[in-house]
Amino acid sequence: MRNTSQRKAVMLALDDLHGTHPTASEIYGAIRVRNFQIGLATVYRTLDAMVERGDVAAVRTGNAVRYDLTHHHHHHLSCQICGNVTDVDATEVPSELITFFESETGFDLSNATIQLNGTCAGCSSTN
Repeated sequence: MRNTSQRKAVMLALDDLHGTHPTASEIYGAIRVRNFQIGLATVYRTLDAMVERGDVAAVRTGNAVRYDLTHHHHHHLSCQICGNVTDVDATEVPSELITFFESETGFDLSNATIQLNGTCAGCSSTN
């Protein structure tokens, strides 16, 4: 993948928004704040290519897709009510889980990323 000015702008915006799991529209807004001329469709295409390459993770939350840099291997908890996404370090996931999936499916897993969907503590306390 070429290191185009658009890709640099998306990466810079993701760095600026690190930890917030932004949507493509939020990334677009962060790019536009820097007065960089880019179209929203270009942001989507760039993110799709970055996800395919493995540089960025796409986290689906209800009707939205949120993006996260893959600087280190980690997993996600996604709230189906508010859309909040929380990172979980890979070391916190028991290796027995990978073994379980391998034995159930016959897959030899070389890499696993887990997204668990539910209700966050904040939304649970208000319901």
